[in-house]
Amino acid sequence: MNKIINFVKKTFIYTPYDAENYWRSRANDDGNRAVMWKNDIYNSFVSEIEKEKINQYFKNLEGKRILDLGCGIGRISKYLAEKGAFVTGIDLKEMIEKARKENNHPNIEYTIGSMYEKEFPENTFDYILSMGSISACCNTKQKLQKIIFICHKSLKENGLMLCMDPFHKWSFLARPARFNINEVIKIARENKFKLVEKNGILFWPVRFFLTIGRAPKSKKINKYLFQIGEKILRISPVFLSDYKILIFKK
Repeated sequence: MNKIINFVKKTFIYTPYDAENYWRSRANDDGNRAVMWKNDIYNSFVSEIEKEKINQYFKNLEGKRILDLGCGIGRISKYLAEKGAFVTGIDLKEMIEKARKENNHPNIEYTIGSMYEKEFPENTFDYILSMGSISACCNTKQKLQKIIFICHKSLKENGLMLCMDPFHKWSFLARPARFNINEVIKIARENKFKLVEKNGILFWPVRFFLTIGRAPKSKKINKYLFQIGEKILRISPVFLSDYKILIFKK
């Protein structure tokens, strides 16, 4: 009975948590587990689809300047740098220290700081990227507004901001940022952003099973379930996805 009660509470009653200390502690996890999930097989499939989406929206990376918000251990920063971009990655001290050790590159400048407190020069970046980062630290509307304001100010004219974030109201899936995508879009438009596209990745029931439940050990089974989930997602990619894709243009 207690298990049922706890499940109902988790599903319908949001329990706030200290996101900053949570991610500081996660920096000690091995490899990509520090910023992703405990299932390394699943993580590999997620990384593939993330990079596919980045390549779809961020064109001709050679020489482009990119801000990687909440860059974590630098897994995406290094990928972008290897494609010729000049990357500024910002995150907590523990994450940045690990990024400098594990994912360093001459084209990357790793910066310790808070994304909604750090100021960047105007018209600096061609692209801005949030890979689950805005949703991880914006537990208030004021913080979300501040980040979007900073992003718009620091983007060049016609620059793009790509968010791949789990924006949810529903307690079962919500992170510190308890906003649905319409609320995020509204705030972005108030800051003079234009919405280019909204989409989604990671069919949440499969994501939940493979990362929280007892995931099968087989790579073949993991891949099959992941691919089936992404096919189901086509029915309603925004509604059924865990991670929402929002593309904004200055």
